[in-house]
Amino acid sequence: MRSFIRAAFVTIFFTTLLLSSEPLLADDGNDTPVPRLVVLSIDSNVVTDKTGSGLTKSLIALLSDLRHGDDFYLSVMNKPGSYIGPYTFGQIDFYEYESALNDLVLNAGPTQSADIATTIAETYELMGVENAPQGSALYLVGPSEIPTENDYVSRFLDPLSEMFAANRWLISGLTMPNSNQDVVSAMDRISSKTGALSLEITPAVGLKSFADQIMSDDSLGTLMLSSNKVLAENGAMTTTIGVAPGTQELKLLFFKEHPFGSLRLNNPDGIEASVGDRTSSSVMDTPYMVIWKLKDPVPGNWTVDVRGMEGTLSSWHISKNKFRLNLLEDGSIPVSKSANIVAYVTDGDHMVSPGEGAYLSAVITNPSGTEIIHQLNDLGKEGDATAGDNFYSITIPSLQTEGQYEVTLELGWTDQPNTITESTNFKAQSFPSINLTPLNIDQISPGQRVTVANILVNIAGQPFAVLPSSLTPRIGGDSANLEEFELVPRNVTPDGRAWMYDILFTPTSDGLTSLVLNLDMEYAGRLHSYVTGSLMLTSKNIPQPAPSDYSQSQSKTPALSSMEKAEISSGLPIELIGIPIAILALLMAAGLYHKSLTRPFGKINNEYGEPILDFATLNRSKLRRVMLPSSVSGRETGIKELYGITFKFKGDEVEIRSFGVSPTVRVDNRPIVGELTLPDKSWIGIQGRLFNFLRSNEPALTESSYGDD
Repeated sequence: MRSFIRAAFVTIFFTTLLLSSEPLLADDGNDTPVPRLVVLSIDSNVVTDKTGSGLTKSLIALLSDLRHGDDFYLSVMNKPGSYIGPYTFGQIDFYEYESALNDLVLNAGPTQSADIATTIAETYELMGVENAPQGSALYLVGPSEIPTENDYVSRFLDPLSEMFAANRWLISGLTMPNSNQDVVSAMDRISSKTGALSLEITPAVGLKSFADQIMSDDSLGTLMLSSNKVLAENGAMTTTIGVAPGTQELKLLFFKEHPFGSLRLNNPDGIEASVGDRTSSSVMDTPYMVIWKLKDPVPGNWTVDVRGMEGTLSSWHISKNKFRLNLLEDGSIPVSKSANIVAYVTDGDHMVSPGEGAYLSAVITNPSGTEIIHQLNDLGKEGDATAGDNFYSITIPSLQTEGQYEVTLELGWTDQPNTITESTNFKAQSFPSINLTPLNIDQISPGQRVTVANILVNIAGQPFAVLPSSLTPRIGGDSANLEEFELVPRNVTPDGRAWMYDILFTPTSDGLTSLVLNLDMEYAGRLHSYVTGSLMLTSKNIPQPAPSDYSQSQSKTPALSSMEKAEISSGLPIELIGIPIAILALLMAAGLYHKSLTRPFGKINNEYGEPILDFATLNRSKLRRVMLPSSVSGRETGIKELYGITFKFKGDEVEIRSFGVSPTVRVDNRPIVGELTLPDKSWIGIQGRLFNFLRSNEPALTESSYGDD
């Protein structure tokens, strides 16, 4: 008999090779996806055993649930080529397989032994005829024995498994607890050749491993443990499963060691799930496993009451939620610079509000494994630009370590015990910065062209060339003029970039000038801005040297000045007369300078276009009007949100100054740290509020272009 089976196998094997000079891959010309093919081939001796029969039913239930939509055939290895099917997993109650399986076992005959090689060859031919796509699989369940003489595995099973591998079809050997070592070794060998795993199928543990393998292969997520206990005879227990708001589907899987006992599922109100709500739940009950699926379950704590069971019982769950948690980060975050973490919630393709009482937190894990929890907010503070816009934000301190940062976002509700978590990540790396080295910063005469500083653009100390257009000087002072400055690149690349620049200054008058250099460019997928520290420059006329002794000796009768004449006539020393004259001259110069300073002008309206501040009529203290006539601090405005901001009025321009990191100040949606010229009709955003600055008395804008952070 065995010789006859081998002859039949050889015939099928070589016939298949002749008919298939190339692998039988699925035709990709059709856009409609072809369902994968799953063949479950069982040793009939397994089905006649009570434990084996129960495990087979549990296997079919798992495949029906986890390989939803695949086509399914059932066969026995004792009669290769005999099939029932195809069925479609998920569209037929798996109990309907039981009678067909029993008929298949009876037709195989009680004395017929399992023929693995012919079974694999027949399945290969079936998959070729059905044009099975990659990922299709043959599951061999529990062969009780396997031939060991004449290199049976290497001569027959190895070539067949390699043919499966060429088509990217899988063979997975599922052995029973009583399988001998030859069978286990053979299943391991042919499974590994196709990239699959062979498993020992046992109640509880083995079935759970089988479920994990399918879910991992098909990226179906991960089962979460609810409970795992060993129960005494007729044991009882209660386990709790939390359901968060927005849950669309909850799947519960119970793996048990023995086939008896009962499970009762109760909703958060204590009502049994199977009463009156069959349209929203379904259950597959097998001897060693129960699968319960709930559609749109009520949020809260569901409970499962277990009665009359013995041995190991493990409860697992996996849920599908309509809410997705997203991190608003379009690239890398610079190290050594504070950054905003912004997250939001979506339902499908739309950003949504998670509802009343919702909160969002982020657990950030640095490359060394240290975790820090940050509580995000939508209250317009601590880094959040606008309250109630559904963007949850927080400003985090500067990151000091480069590398990948893992982020776990968690959405919860104050009135619900359960949360939703989602993992993501971002990268922190060094960004371009500027080293500013002062050279000649004082004793500069008007009209004199002097190199006052040089700059080195670098990334973590390594030179980095940039275009001159990326560098922008910002100035302030009594008589500041951008035309007095030049940026001169050194060692220019062919495309006009350089990493070293000289800053040349040619003042046109006396005074103090404050210089800040901005670097603005796109780097690592995001707009990057870097601001140097302030450089103070002093320009003044240097007095001409006094006449030498030689020139004085050439004048035999020098003329007396009016001052000397006054001294002679009054008899007073010239020093005593010169002091009050010098003081008077200084007072007159100070008065002229004070009069030349620009007085505050312009207005500020709120986001509704209502005037709330007129700089020209602002009530200021006499001391500040005298000492700082052209500067107005935020505190003087009386508007709390503007505290920490300074307005500087120069000619027809207004500068806004903010050197703090928190709260973030934005002008037309651009964050500022330092100084920035305030355009007419621009929007100032701070602490969740918007203010419209107007130079003149023109009407305020009715709509803001100011965006969310």
